[in-house]
Amino acid sequence: MHQETSADLRIDPPNPHKPPLLANVFHASRSGVSSQLPMFPYMDDGDITVSTTVFVGGKGESGVFYHFNTRDEIAVIFGAKGAPIRPGDTFTGAREHSVGGYLEHPEDPDGVVLLTVIQRQSEPGVEQSEAMSWLCSACQAVLQKQSYPGKPSMERPPGFSPPQQSVLEAAKVIGAFNADAAERTCKSCGHLNEPFPVHVWGWNNYAANYFSAESARRQFLAAASREDR
Repeated sequence: MHQETSADLRIDPPNPHKPPLLANVFHASRSGVSSQLPMFPYMDDGDITVSTTVFVGGKGESGVFYHFNTRDEIAVIFGAKGAPIRPGDTFTGAREHSVGGYLEHPEDPDGVVLLTVIQRQSEPGVEQSEAMSWLCSACQAVLQKQSYPGKPSMERPPGFSPPQQSVLEAAKVIGAFNADAAERTCKSCGHLNEPFPVHVWGWNNYAANYFSAESARRQFLAAASREDR
């Protein structure tokens, strides 16, 4: 039988290319254009990822979707008013769980929920995937489902922070979903679902800013390349 030693419990030093970072969740949330906003740029093998979300009343119903993740997620509530959760609440749910509907009276402009979601990325070679599903409001059949890798696989130029893939995927799917009544018509019961309130989540804002910023990055690199010649 193996007996633990002090060597077994040793924590390896930080990756020199990923120094420990500090952020205040309340300050970080001030400039958030979207829910599920990453607070730190580390999203690779073994990294701890933290995203922040703020829901504010007065914008109407948030809608609900289902999220599947092969990794466990830990939610920490930092502020809540007009919601059945309290500051300091910490919980983890099932690998597939509902997301949304946090405010009891979404029409109340004083209602607010501020939370973070924390997860640890899988180790190298271990599969990690996620999926988002939107259900029919009448019969709960799946209307749309989008699966995607849980770790960004894109090229990483120096200084590049990968985007929050779940937000980009949601913006892409919901844009087409909201624009097409046929997409929102349930194949099981025929019910025509209302457009998903993407403005409450801000996914379209995040996606627009991301693609615009990446276009600007390419222009900057092209200009720098011309200067080098």
